[in-house]
Amino acid sequence: MNRFEWFLPTKPFRINQAWGILNPIYQQFAKPGRIFNKHNGIDDGVVTGTPILAPFDWNYKNHGNQPNGGGIFVSIISKNKYSFDDGKEAFVLIDFLHCKEIVVFNNNKLSGYVGETLAISNNTGFSTGSHTHLQFRRVDENFVVLDYNDANDSFDPMPYCNNVYAGVWVLFREILAQFNRIFGKVAQ
Repeated sequence: MNRFEWFLPTKPFRINQAWGILNPIYQQFAKPGRIFNKHNGIDDGVVTGTPILAPFDWNYKNHGNQPNGGGIFVSIISKNKYSFDDGKEAFVLIDFLHCKEIVVFNNNKLSGYVGETLAISNNTGFSTGSHTHLQFRRVDENFVVLDYNDANDSFDPMPYCNNVYAGVWVLFREILAQFNRIFGKVAQ
């Protein structure tokens, strides 16, 4: 089983708030009876209108308007199960929040590949400026979350980031398609 790895969904990718930052403001978003006082994702300080690309091969989970401040969002789940440094094996569920538009839903796509446009950035919901909030959760086949913590059961994805822009894969697939047209189908 491959170790989890993800690609940067925007260019440039600027973290203006990291995962796990302690702030009591997050308690207002807690589930009943739970403590939630750490930032449950990464805030990517992008300009409104920036395309948000898939950071891994994905299946569509859901989308909508998140009532607890997330604004317009889209959720995807990894096509593959991955291994993690703590020994767990899981699928990865990621939510992209504060979006302007969900492109993948408008195109009726239910699955796709790294580098495909999922959404357009904005600052909908409880937001102090244009950014995309990325929340990563480890789940099993039935979408049961495997982590239980005060960061809304999420995990820190940064140790698994390869720091390569997802758009590189789009270019690679286009080059491969042209190669296959010219020389015959050689690879996928």
